[in-house]
Amino acid sequence: MVGVFFSYLLSTLINKTGVINLNSTLSVCMIVKNEAKNIGRCLRSISHVADEIIVVDTGSIDNTKEIAKQYGAKIYDFKWIDDFSKARNYSLSKATCNWILVLDGDDEFEKEDTNKLLNIINNSTEGDIFVFNTICYVGDTPGIEKIMNVNVRLFKNSPDIKYQGRIHEGVIPGNKNIITKFVDIRVYHYGYLNSCVKEQNKRERNMRILKKELKDNPNNPYWLFCIGNEYFALNQLEKSLECFLSSYEKGNIKDIYMPKVLIRIIMIYDIFDQLDKALKYIDKALDHYPKYTDVEFIRAGIYKKLGYVTKAIRSFEQCSKLGEPPSTLSFIIGVGSYKAYYELGNIFYELNDYEEALKFYNQSLLVKSDFHPAIIKIGAVFTKIYTDPEDIKNNIENFFNLNDPLNYSNLEEILFSAQQYQLSLYYANCAIANNVRVPYMTFKKAMCMYNLKMYEDAIKEFGKINSNNPNYLDSQVTLFMCYLSLNKFQDTEKVLSIIEKIDDHKNIYKTFLCLNNIFQSKDKEILSEDEQKSNEYLPIIINVLDAFLNTKEFDKFEKSLELLNCIESSSALLELAKLYSKHGLVQIAVNEIKRSINTFNKLDKECARILYKSFH
Repeated sequence: MVGVFFSYLLSTLINKTGVINLNSTLSVCMIVKNEAKNIGRCLRSISHVADEIIVVDTGSIDNTKEIAKQYGAKIYDFKWIDDFSKARNYSLSKATCNWILVLDGDDEFEKEDTNKLLNIINNSTEGDIFVFNTICYVGDTPGIEKIMNVNVRLFKNSPDIKYQGRIHEGVIPGNKNIITKFVDIRVYHYGYLNSCVKEQNKRERNMRILKKELKDNPNNPYWLFCIGNEYFALNQLEKSLECFLSSYEKGNIKDIYMPKVLIRIIMIYDIFDQLDKALKYIDKALDHYPKYTDVEFIRAGIYKKLGYVTKAIRSFEQCSKLGEPPSTLSFIIGVGSYKAYYELGNIFYELNDYEEALKFYNQSLLVKSDFHPAIIKIGAVFTKIYTDPEDIKNNIENFFNLNDPLNYSNLEEILFSAQQYQLSLYYANCAIANNVRVPYMTFKKAMCMYNLKMYEDAIKEFGKINSNNPNYLDSQVTLFMCYLSLNKFQDTEKVLSIIEKIDDHKNIYKTFLCLNNIFQSKDKEILSEDEQKSNEYLPIIINVLDAFLNTKEFDKFEKSLELLNCIESSSALLELAKLYSKHGLVQIAVNEIKRSINTFNKLDKECARILYKSFH
């Protein structure tokens, strides 16, 4: 074993010229603030290859520094002065190794790429500055929603390589002989998750610094791009579009950020339904960057939205032919493979060509086996083809390898989404028996029982779910619905007291308190007379109504409709219409849409489609 390890060690130290670079060492340099939740994960991912870890702390009040010390990090304090480049350069000044890897506290290095990293630092002829792929998780939890960026991460420790810029700082080479290269090495970034952005007040900080930069350089296309991104994240889309258009007009098409400028312009025009303008900028983008698969993917989506089915199919097929774009163009991960196949599956599903749809969903999963939307749609296909539960079970099991117990969990989710609750309950029990995702499968088992009107059994299962379970609030809400369905009002009161403690915004608690009073014929309270606040209550109310329609508790559904009289929302009738349509009650849905038009002069796209289908 020692001989094998030594041979491996030699192979990582010998460069292309055959010289062993025993002096190649690596400093990991970080600037951090209040990263106690993340920094351990970051340092675990890189400590095996780092010769030293430099952590510059800009004012943490949690135990970030204490955690870093556990990994042998050298800690330095730096007073924050709204200038990232100054903090970065201070961290570089403390590095003693001949290579520097830059990470943030909410990054994670991909350990599978360790050998690629070692090959670079042990072969100094490769280049001086290296750009890595940064895969950014977005949304509420790390998972399917990801976007791609490219960032300078690795460079030689040289006085000629420094950072510049108060924010979104860039590495500026000090002479023309410095070589920059792109490499396929991955870093995962958790800082764009909603919880991280909110906790760290990042948007407020970023806007403050960017406004300073734009005050000094009002026509700088890069700062216009950066502040456009901030407005986009804040959903201030008109301001965002103005900044992106200005950046595009003032910038150089060869600048590395320009593809992102164009795709943001296209995305906003798409959101605004200004599809002619979106298509115009798509043509421009593809003229400049023919391999920009992300833009072709958006074009396919626009064709689909416009009802140009043949064009949409050709465009999604073009995405799969182009494949994933180069890292400098990549933004939406999967557009050249599994997402394109998935969207083709969706088109054929809507055309009722289930065999073709199944083919494309399967292709999607062959590329990315854990792509959850495709897994769910396969279940939808089987429940369209077969009506008998035994036929569904036999055919769907042929599609999944049950030697892998994780597939019991997948089958449970597929069949739950298809409202095949008896089969879903069966697979939830199989998953639990095989020790697969037990806390989550226990929650899903209870949900199946609720939907099968096995209320007493569901109550027992919900009782097994503790307060540390991520689904605890949902479990308490459905537990309340169980007791309500059984008219056990003493128990609903007890559950309400728990919901009140764990519902941060109290909207769920207030809705269910109001519902409880309605069912007991007590005086109901008005939840809100404000339109904006009422729209926060509306989805909660629609979920209550949906739950009673699922269980065919029609009397309780009728009672619960009274909740809509406790808010003032001009969108209520349209949302109710969508719910009726979902449950196949099309004529009632049409009546609600007509009421919305007559009462509020309001109609949205989804309800327009419901009307259109009802007339054809």
